[in-house]
Amino acid sequence: MKKHIYFITGASGVGKTTLVDNLQAKYSAMPWLFFHFDSLGVPSLDEMEKQYGSGSDWQKAMTYQWIDKLIHEYQAERIFLEGQVNLQFIQDGFAQHGFTQYTIVLVDSSFEQMTFRLTDKRNQPHLLTY
Repeated sequence: MKKHIYFITGASGVGKTTLVDNLQAKYSAMPWLFFHFDSLGVPSLDEMEKQYGSGSDWQKAMTYQWIDKLIHEYQAERIFLEGQVNLQFIQDGFAQHGFTQYTIVLVDSSFEQMTFRLTDKRNQPHLLTY
């Protein structure tokens, strides 16, 4: 069995979580694994800065941790992870392991849809990026 990892990323509110949840429901009979980056918990920015130096450095460390875990701890044929992550961190994380069987999926949506999701559905308008 050849493992393939799909790293699904994009801005807040574009539908990453919805996409992965729908894939998991549709393919529930398949021996595939589905993960959400934020399931490990997201500390406050102050905590990120105290432990890692910056929010970006925290995200980098967590990206590397997730990738290491997906490569070494899970043996499914298809693994899906979604999260808002810097694309370079993803590429570098896989390169550190010499792992090439991955695909980065960049999800996008209209600004109107993203605004609706973040303001009306999630009450997080501060996450809007212009």
